[in-house]
Amino acid sequence: MPRTTQVNTRVDTDMAERLDKLSALTGRTRSTLLYTALQEYLENEMAFIEAVEEGIAAARAGDLTDHAEIVADMRQRRVAQQTH
Repeated sequence: MPRTTQVNTRVDTDMAERLDKLSALTGRTRSTLLYTALQEYLENEMAFIEAVEEGIAAARAGDLTDHAEIVADMRQRRVAQQTH
């Protein structure tokens, strides 16, 4: 079993009520819901930061894409989505 550390925070009343409602609807405890939400948030934020750092490194190395190419690619993707 991994070591754990208790972390405390305050939330507004509305958020606590929504958390309690979700807990009742899912049968999961507040702690489980908060742990899952925090875990997903941390994973997403770390992935975003890593992507930004990769982009910065690529830009410093001169590996850039012209804006017109990006716009053309996005238009092509939009058309492809609309036809499927």
